[in-house]
Amino acid sequence: MTLDSGWTYDTVSWAGTGLRVLVACRGARVCRVQFLRESHAPRREGRHSPASTRFATEPIAAYLAGERRPLQLPVDWNGTPFQERVWSALQSIPFGTVTTYGAVARTIGSPGASRAVGGAVGKNPIAILVPCHRVVASTGLGGFTGGVDIKKLLLHLEQVQLPYSLE
Repeated sequence: MTLDSGWTYDTVSWAGTGLRVLVACRGARVCRVQFLRESHAPRREGRHSPASTRFATEPIAAYLAGERRPLQLPVDWNGTPFQERVWSALQSIPFGTVTTYGAVARTIGSPGASRAVGGAVGKNPIAILVPCHRVVASTGLGGFTGGVDIKKLLLHLEQVQLPYSLE
């Protein structure tokens, strides 16, 4: 992953998971939240700046520690109009609940577009803040760009009750 040169970034460690979370900002808006395995590092084209990203990294760290909910920070995404409609709809999914790709499609007025919604969810650049982990398939957990193991960790963190096992 490459960071734009105008972005500032820092990472947050998620205790007990072996994961770090990259938080990149453009000014006072979050433009990227991505899970990193310990061995994965972004190309350093952005500017590492813990001070200028603290407004975002501190609440995200508290969320990952189970100390903060809900998590609302200003975001700056860059997608197609359809993707942005989907991402906006994801922000209305309450903490600790899930919905389906089909339900999101109906919410945005495109009831036959559950596969396209899945594609837009998979392109979400701002994990956690635009909570794509709260969208599941009608037949099970569904996918997650960061890995289904991370989706399971996030749903467990939010104490989501599903009609099937996450094991």
